[in-house]
Amino acid sequence: MTNFNLKKESILWILLIIPFIYLSLVWNLLPEVVPIHFAANGKPDGWGSKSMELIAPGINIFVYLLLLSKTVWSKNESEFTKKNSYKVRLILTLVVFALTMFAIHAALLEVPFAVGVPAHSFVFCICHIIFNLCNSTLPL
Repeated sequence: MTNFNLKKESILWILLIIPFIYLSLVWNLLPEVVPIHFAANGKPDGWGSKSMELIAPGINIFVYLLLLSKTVWSKNESEFTKKNSYKVRLILTLVVFALTMFAIHAALLEVPFAVGVPAHSFVFCICHIIFNLCNSTLPL
């Protein structure tokens, strides 16, 4: 195994399980029909059952494991991949984590966002902050 740091990876593991823990705590509070997609203006335009809330965290775990397997077991990695594989996993995990927590929050409130901020502004703001924090990850 190469490029595997248990301390760093444990941060990602925590981010991967928090949505499941949060969902288990609020499951009975969720309405049976929840917003699952938001238009550019921040208003929900897609609806589904509350079990759909499990899809995003599940996809996040799948993508994390896929990227981790490439990093851990690949013998033909470029230097760029070796240096930045953790950062890429971190960025993707944080973005999907933020979107998942937002979706759960929106479903609980049955509105795009509690404080009146349109959904698209919130999502873009979170993504902007995450990418700025990791600005050296993907140099152009």
